[in-house]
Amino acid sequence: MHSSAVPARIIAWQAVIGCVGAVLWLLHSVPASVAALAGGFGSALLSLQFALRVFSRDGSTQPRLVVAAFYRAQVFKLITAAAMFGVVAKFFTAY
Repeated sequence: MHSSAVPARIIAWQAVIGCVGAVLWLLHSVPASVAALAGGFGSALLSLQFALRVFSRDGSTQPRLVVAAFYRAQVFKLITAAAMFGVVAKFFTAY
């Protein structure tokens, strides 16, 4: 299996789960459905940026640089997720 196949499948599944959640929450209300869709796609986008940062390295890159890229990407992902939670708390408080 190609090294980018697993991250691509994870990102695709996160988007699918967000869409399914949005459809299910549509039975309750449109704002709840939008909140679910935003959460699903937000998660997928965070995973996508992580995968792009980590897996864009050349195969000949030194291992220490790959590990450094992994940690930098993870820190960026956590900070961005925290910011997203702040936005969600502000705009989707009721949901």
